[in-house]
Amino acid sequence: MLLNFATARYDAVVADLPEIVDEASEPILTQAKGVYLVTAPERASLFLARKRISALQARGVWESHIHVVLNRYTGRCAKIEEIEQILERRVTVVLPEDSEARRWVLDAGMANARSVLRKTFCAFARTAAGMTAATSPLE
Repeated sequence: MLLNFATARYDAVVADLPEIVDEASEPILTQAKGVYLVTAPERASLFLARKRISALQARGVWESHIHVVLNRYTGRCAKIEEIEQILERRVTVVLPEDSEARRWVLDAGMANARSVLRKTFCAFARTAAGMTAATSPLE
């Protein structure tokens, strides 16, 4: 009911759901135009993400609607290609590790307009809203 209310009034609706895929989240997930699964680059996180992708598919989320967001990527861990092999799918968006940008937000209450992380978030938001393609500043 809440989802119907929101989708009737807004161009885009974003729902931050718990990591567990259950009956409560299923209607939101199966009606979504895109499901963005956020994961860290550590191996344990990647294997958990792969399990979540399987759980999403088992609940009826279309393969083409599932996207992976790689968070806190430094390039010092596995390469993107290796991460994609573990996940068995392409990474859609790469959010770089940027501790300076995080400190700026905590201190100033807003993101530094020149930070790579802010620019990447903006590109990701445009993509999720269907405006443009996201690109990684690390490519």
